[in-house]
Parts: sequence; C-alpha cells; structure tokens
Amino acid sequence: MKSLDNVSDTTYLVFVKTSDKFMAGTDANVSMILFGENGDSGVLELSNSRTHFDKFEKSHTDEFEFPNLLSLGNLLKVRIWHDNFGKKFN
Repeated sequence: MKSLDNVSDTTYLVFVKTSDKFMAGTDANVSMILFGENGDSGVLELSNSRTHFDKFEKSHTDEFEFPNLLSLGNLLKVRIWHDNFGKKFN
C-alpha cells in the first residue's frame, strides 16, 4: 500500500453519455465508485448533473463534479450501477 502522506485533494469531473437508441435513459438512482492507485472514492451518487436538470435522458451527456476528494492517482476502473427505480415497460 502506498503512503498517502503526499496525497492532495482533487476534483473529479465525470461525463456520462446516454445512448440515442429507442428507450434509452433512466429515472433510476445511479451511483459509482472510482478505483485508483491510492484506493477508492467510496460510493459517489450521480445525483446533480451540471448540464441537465433531468439527467440520464436519451442523447444527453451529463456532467457530474466531485470536489475535494483525495487524489486516487492513476484511475484503474469504475464500478457503476443503478437501483432500477422508475417506470418499467413490458
């Protein structure tokens, strides 16, 4: 494990592009964890898009800002999921 003595705060900007296909988009609550050389971010809620009030809609690119997080170093992976909330179509 690396020493975190020299790790500083940073801001992460995350861009999410929703497809332009029929029925693309979701009203679900979306979360993620960023993983890097210095550890992980913990659960981050993608709740306040800087670009759209109604996030994750067809053809939208939403931008999310996460300020004042400890730098994770080089990013290695992202885990992203949602809670299936919203309208269901049969």
